[in-house]
Amino acid sequence: MIITELPNEILYQILLFVDPPAAPVLQQACRKFNELVQPLLWRYHCEKQFKYWNPEHQIRKKLAAEVTKVDWKKIYQARYKTDISTTYDFESILSSQVGRAEKTAKIVARGYDVKDTMLRHLRVADDAEDVLARRIALHDARYRPLPLVSVAIYCSVAGRLGVDAQPCCFPFHVYAVIKPPENYSLDGGAVTADTLATQMYMDPYRSDEEVLESDLRAQLTHIGVSPTNHEQHLAPSSAVQMVCRHARNILNSIHLMHSAYDNNTATLSIHLDPDSALYSSLWALILLPEDDEAALQREHCLHYLVRILEHQFSMDVPLVEEYILPLFADLLQNFQLCEAIQAIRKGDAVAKQVKRRTSKACQNVKYQVGQVFHHKNYHYQAVITGWDVECRLGEVWIAQNGVDLLDGGRHQSFYHVLVEEKSVRYVAEENIEVTDAEASASLVALAGRHFKRWDQSTGSFISNIKDEYPDD
Repeated sequence: MIITELPNEILYQILLFVDPPAAPVLQQACRKFNELVQPLLWRYHCEKQFKYWNPEHQIRKKLAAEVTKVDWKKIYQARYKTDISTTYDFESILSSQVGRAEKTAKIVARGYDVKDTMLRHLRVADDAEDVLARRIALHDARYRPLPLVSVAIYCSVAGRLGVDAQPCCFPFHVYAVIKPPENYSLDGGAVTADTLATQMYMDPYRSDEEVLESDLRAQLTHIGVSPTNHEQHLAPSSAVQMVCRHARNILNSIHLMHSAYDNNTATLSIHLDPDSALYSSLWALILLPEDDEAALQREHCLHYLVRILEHQFSMDVPLVEEYILPLFADLLQNFQLCEAIQAIRKGDAVAKQVKRRTSKACQNVKYQVGQVFHHKNYHYQAVITGWDVECRLGEVWIAQNGVDLLDGGRHQSFYHVLVEEKSVRYVAEENIEVTDAEASASLVALAGRHFKRWDQSTGSFISNIKDEYPDD
C-alpha cells in the first residue's frame, strides 16, 4: 500500500508527528497531505507547544470558536517567529557582553509570548554547556513559598469562585479574611436585625482549618496591641498595603543582616539573594507609595536603586526608563537618573578591550579566568573573572591598600575576582593560592554572571566572556 491510499485519519495522525516547520514542505510535496483540514493541525500545534499567550491573542475565545473561523496557521507562524527571535536575542546576551540592555528590552517588548521560550532555556540539563549562565540570566529561584504567597494564591482562587477573601495586615504573619455576601452570613443564611454578619480567618500557609478571631485578638493583646487598635490589624488590607509592608520588612531584614555581618555573627544561605531582595523592594516602594510622604520615600529609595542598577541589573535600564523616570519629571532626581542611565547605556554599547595572552606583555600573567582560589591572607574562596598585567587602580587605592609594600608591588599582575559572599575584589597575584578544592555552593550559585559551567575535570569554571579574554 502506498501512503496516498491511507485514510485521511491516519495521514492526519502522521502529520501530528512531523516537526511543524516541516509540515508545509510535506504538504507541498504530497497533494493528499495538503487536502487535510489544516486549521485542526495548526490549532493542535498552538495548544501543544505554547502555554502562555499575550492577552491580545484572546486565545481562550479563539479556542472556543469554530476551528475554520480562526487562521490557526497564521497564529502559529507568528508565535514561531517570536520563539526564534527571542532565542536569537537570548543566545546573543549569553555570548557577548555588548548590547545586553537593548537585547533584553527587545525580549521584554514581546510580552507574555516569550515565557514558553524562556522557560525552555531555563530548564536545561545540569550538564548543559552553559547551564550556569542560563540559570542566572533567568533567575532560577528555588524557594519555599512565603505566607504572603500562600495567602495571595488562596485569595485569588477564592475570588474566581465568587468568595470575598482578602489578606489582613496582622503583625508578623499574613492571614486571609473571608467575608460573606452582603446581608448574608457565612453559612448562607440571611442576616436579620437580631444577628450580626461575621467574618472568618484562614491561614493557608500553615493549615486548612479556620483560625478563630478570638485567638487572633488574644495574640494582639499578648504582643501589646491595645484593644482599640485590634480592628486595624484584623481588617482587610489592599494589595498596595501588603506589598509595601513586605518591602519594608525586607529592607529591615537586610539592614539587620548587614549589621550581623559587621559583627561577624551571620552566615549567608546560598538560597538567599539579598541584592535581588533589596532591588525588588526598592521598586515596590518607588512605584507604590502609600501616603503623603511619597516624594521623600521615592527620593530615598532612588539613590539605592541606581547604585544597585549600575552594578548588577544594568539590563533593566529600559524598564527604569519606562516606569520610574516619569515619576521624577521636573525634579532634580530626573537629571541624576538620566545621567546614570546614559552612563549604563554607554558602557553596555562599548565592546570590551580584548586581552590576548599572545602579546608579550600578557605572557607573564600566571592565572586564568575561571580558576578558583583561596586568598592567602583573608582565606576566602573566590573565582577569577579578569586580569590586568599590573595594577590599574589609582594612587589613592594603591596607597590605602599598601600595594607598594607587597613583595611584587604594583607591577605584578592583578586579578578581578568574585568572592563567595558576592563581593567583587581586586587581588594581587602573590596573594592567590590555587587549590584542588571544589567551588563552594554559594560560589557556583553566583558564577553564571561570568561562566558557562563548572568543569570537574579541570577544577575550574568555563569562561563565558570570551569576547574580552579569548585565550582563557
